[in-house]
Amino acid sequence: MTLGILLLIMGIALMLIPFLPVGYLFIFIALFFLATYIPPLNRFLDYLKEKDQKGKLAEMEKKIKNFENQFEDSEKEDPQDEK
Repeated sequence: MTLGILLLIMGIALMLIPFLPVGYLFIFIALFFLATYIPPLNRFLDYLKEKDQKGKLAEMEKKIKNFENQFEDSEKEDPQDEK
């Protein structure tokens, strides 16, 4: 959830810079991360999956979940334990 909120904030901040239109991309990815925690986003994601004929959305969701799992695993490892 932390990563989703961070990406959402970055997306909103990047939308304020007119010559870098990547803010929308960050917001879209953040919505994927936050969909598991916010039911209306989850329902919207299910709606999009129904409309997706090529399965691109399912592929993207798998990639994002893999990345989220890697991020959470790295958060669990505490660098202070290496003393």
